[in-house]
Amino acid sequence: MEGSRIQGARVGVVGGGIAGLAVAAALVRRGAVVTVFERAPALRSMGGALVLWTNALHALARLGLAASVRARGVELRHALICNRKGEPLWDLPVGALADELGAPSVAIHRARLLELLAEASDGATLETGARVSSVHERASAARIEFDGRPTAEFDLVIGADGVHSEVRRSLLDDGPPRTAG
Repeated sequence: MEGSRIQGARVGVVGGGIAGLAVAAALVRRGAVVTVFERAPALRSMGGALVLWTNALHALARLGLAASVRARGVELRHALICNRKGEPLWDLPVGALADELGAPSVAIHRARLLELLAEASDGATLETGARVSSVHERASAARIEFDGRPTAEFDLVIGADGVHSEVRRSLLDDGPPRTAG
């Protein structure tokens, strides 16, 4: 969908994790009417911390979140990656890269990042407990069908529902996820 056509477009985002909330925040900023459907009964974070490398900070800056992420996280100046025996495999001067590339790498708890993205996507409608059963493309709209709730139609549907994506299964039906390496 071209940038000029996003203004006022009805967009359904399936998945309320990092990717879903980030795309919702970006689309709301561009004037889209966004609804995020999350299968869980509430937004929640699974897992611990993650590292957002320089390119992620540049993307978050476009959402107006770089300063908040830096304030809530810890900037990395050095990274040492070891094998399971504790032997160094990779030694990276992250601080020097940050200086060169114009943004730091930041370690942040996943829950804090989700909170920031949820705040940035304010203006989008969030529907929790929304289990998608299928997605269908039509000539003028995309239709999302749910278990136990009415069908919804949008100009655009974005699948951000993870590795076991119902959106992907509905539209591509290319089988279960495969290990790539």
